[in-house]
Amino acid sequence: MRNTITRQIVETTITGYAIEKVDGKPVVNELEPVVVFGNVNSERQAKKILTDKYGKEMAITVGEIKSDLVQYEISVEKFIENAKRITNDEN
Repeated sequence: MRNTITRQIVETTITGYAIEKVDGKPVVNELEPVVVFGNVNSERQAKKILTDKYGKEMAITVGEIKSDLVQYEISVEKFIENAKRITNDEN
């Protein structure tokens, strides 16, 4: 019997910058990167994710979009503890 479950998931890290005025001059500040699961295929999609996280009142630009395929492992017991059991009717 298996003791663990492993899965590969695409993890995308988006870095961005906030632009603000200080004493009438533009200042660029690096934002804390945002990590999401799944592919982010465009700068537009990445900007929306950053805006959702940091707010619409901030002028934001996308720096880098980096996707990696990462592998996760969990014990079967932990998986069962945290999973919702579904029936074939719910698929």
